[in-house]
Amino acid sequence: MYFRMKFSVIASFALLIPVIFSCRCPILPSKEAFCRADWVSHARILSKMFLPIEGMNDVRYTLRHIKIYKNVNETCPLFNHVLTSSESSACGLVLETKKEYLLSGSYYDGEYHTSSCFQVVTDDPADSFSGNLMEWKHVTPGFEMRLNSFEC
Repeated sequence: MYFRMKFSVIASFALLIPVIFSCRCPILPSKEAFCRADWVSHARILSKMFLPIEGMNDVRYTLRHIKIYKNVNETCPLFNHVLTSSESSACGLVLETKKEYLLSGSYYDGEYHTSSCFQVVTDDPADSFSGNLMEWKHVTPGFEMRLNSFEC
């Protein structure tokens, strides 16, 4: 009996570890996410490279900006690469090469960064989209018009 109870406690704790250490971030209304972002872009992913940095592997995606909707760093044009964590528990994004996405992120330490948190996604129920990252093929003409008209 004691062994079974002890095993149940250990098994329950083991099941909670992924929940405790998983990425948690709210999906914001599209305008709020847009305004919080330092940059927003329709981009095509060209390549992916793992960069070992102090024990964690960051991922550097090389991309081509098709259309830039926002860049708060007026002194520095958007680079053709962006960094994200390779760990989904650290909110890293997994992007596929040759696909196009609506991406957003921040600028700090001289680099452009992105994560699964605070991505700009449609909040219009008519768009029938759910998730925290929009592949460009899911961006409707109506949502693209909204992207062009957001004022922060």
